[in-house]
Amino acid sequence: MLRTITFIVGSFFGSISFAQTNLTVEVQLSKTKGGSLRAALCPSESAFDTEKGCVFKAMDAIGKDVPLTFENVAPGTYAVKIFQDVDGDGKMGTNALGIPNEPFGFSNNAMGNFGPPSFKQAAFEVGKEPVVIRLKLRG
Repeated sequence: MLRTITFIVGSFFGSISFAQTNLTVEVQLSKTKGGSLRAALCPSESAFDTEKGCVFKAMDAIGKDVPLTFENVAPGTYAVKIFQDVDGDGKMGTNALGIPNEPFGFSNNAMGNFGPPSFKQAAFEVGKEPVVIRLKLRG
């Protein structure tokens, strides 16, 4: 009897799926070659601004177009920011004025005025089906 109850309860909870999918970011590199791509998938405005709560992904920047996949992404609103770490130091290089000197980009190819775009400008929706977004690095 206990086995039957355990089986029924396990079957019920096992059939509940937490809808998650894959998000692929197809990155078109700029003229600068080499290094690695470093991306942050951010689930909110505060995460986008501080990178706390973002999911990070890195891979070699080889070729002209590089697909970068985030797995098991829950439905919701997200924004992606990415840069090409050409010098391999793990952080976005900037000049003395704080202007990036390594290629960078944002989802929706969003651009800000005198700084990065807002979360709202870069935001997109993820549902139950796999999502592919494209962005072009600048710089």
